[in-house]
Amino acid sequence: MTLTGTAIAVRAFAATLTRAATLRDRSALEAWQAKRLDAWLRQTGMAASLSDVPITQRATLLADFAAFNRLGLSAETATAMALGRMPAPPHTHIGLSTGTVSGTRMPYVISDAERFVWLGTILAKTLGWAALQRPRVAVVLPQGSALYDAARDGRALPLCFVPLTDGFAQAQQVLEAFAPDVIVAPPRVLTWLARRGTTITPRRVFAAAELLDPPDQSAIRAAFPAARLGEIYMATEGLFAVTCPHGTLHLAEDCVHLELIPQGDGTVEPVVTDFTRRAQTMARYRTGDLLREVSCDCASPLRAVKVAGRASDRIEGVAPDILRDAVLTAGVEDFRLVQSGSAAPILTLAPGVPSDPARQVLQSVLGRRVKVETGVLTPPEDCKLRRVMRVP
Repeated sequence: MTLTGTAIAVRAFAATLTRAATLRDRSALEAWQAKRLDAWLRQTGMAASLSDVPITQRATLLADFAAFNRLGLSAETATAMALGRMPAPPHTHIGLSTGTVSGTRMPYVISDAERFVWLGTILAKTLGWAALQRPRVAVVLPQGSALYDAARDGRALPLCFVPLTDGFAQAQQVLEAFAPDVIVAPPRVLTWLARRGTTITPRRVFAAAELLDPPDQSAIRAAFPAARLGEIYMATEGLFAVTCPHGTLHLAEDCVHLELIPQGDGTVEPVVTDFTRRAQTMARYRTGDLLREVSCDCASPLRAVKVAGRASDRIEGVAPDILRDAVLTAGVEDFRLVQSGSAAPILTLAPGVPSDPARQVLQSVLGRRVKVETGVLTPPEDCKLRRVMRVP
């Protein structure tokens, strides 16, 4: 990494901590954000105001990808570059989403400067001043990313990226050899490590890329008693939220603008505008996620939320978190609830787990019959864990 990259990361780190210290109330935050949005709209030539920008979604972005990146790359060309079949333009990095929810891997374009801004921002939001102690950080995710390369390339901190392509057992060997102080991983990986037993003793643990359900939370805390457990909510579209010291997710509204669109059932869908990126325009993008606004005792002006699941995983119109909580309150720690088309939902439980309490509560919530099956509920190694899922 060049000195310029280092300087960008340091400035972003300092700016993020400064905003946290100075934007202490909601009105100050919104005024600051409005100025950043106006400047970004002028620089990108998008529109006079954000309300003039049409809401987009994944299908729109993929169909006209060239219109959303300043290099004019089509989705096919960008994908070929991300896979190494074509060289990427200088000072530009192109990656692919995991596609584990939609089934379609979406390319993204990011400049060198933007990835170092991301690095400084996420270090400030997750580790704060402790990042200056250069903790050993392990990131466990399905595949690599130019974002994480920014830390590794610049030696900003000792970072080990652990891909899941070779399975959980291989990932565990790499982690134990690296001995991280901080680990970022999907809950299914952290829970697998917790139940299998591991020699790593991190000081901080961040669950990312999936929902952190209460049984998993308990298992992770029991396995890593000296670690503080937090969450990172992010996607290809950007960094959306990080937990505060109280353990509550707060939207990263000092980095992205989020419109929370009510969905009529107490949930909201975030529509994202990232005013820190210019290589690829992410303006009023529908994420397809469902959130619930919650309260938090901390003094942050950033809105507090919890992730309810994917909008596409509603079953009979009921949000995934309602169904998940219903099964958990029936005394079941692990399960899979899947509906295919209009067929009866199928609840899969581990052998020996009583089925009647969970079936009855689900049937009460859904207002229809639920089938129950028995199966081995091992966490998937090749895709995200979704305990509640609707498929075509």
